[in-house]
Amino acid sequence: MIIPWKEEYNLGIASIDEQHKKLIGIINTLGKDLSSGLEASDINSAIVRMEVYVKEHFLYEERYFGLTNYAEATEHIAEHRIFLDKTEEFRERAKSKDSTLSIEILGYLEEWFIHHVLVVDRRYVEYFKEYGIQ
Repeated sequence: MIIPWKEEYNLGIASIDEQHKKLIGIINTLGKDLSSGLEASDINSAIVRMEVYVKEHFLYEERYFGLTNYAEATEHIAEHRIFLDKTEEFRERAKSKDSTLSIEILGYLEEWFIHHVLVVDRRYVEYFKEYGIQ
């Protein structure tokens, strides 16, 4: 699975668009690693690398939610927590050598990224732009 960057993913906020591009790169690298048949410990390491970056990205967004008094911050942060809980679940399952895990992880990441950027993140764009966030 490779998620190509599409213009429709651009939010028009350069700092966040760059973070999203980096996130796609991390997801795509994880996808290549998983499809090449990594050992469980390597899968776990790959998930952790992705999770570390995602946490940084989420904190970046959440900091601006507070600064802009973003009305849907609570719901958006809940979506972040669901993602982090799911990655934790994947890390735990990687220990059990679950043969379907790679496919499940890749499907989840692709679906999550596209929905999160095209639907959930789009909701804050106007708030951020009003406050001059670039």
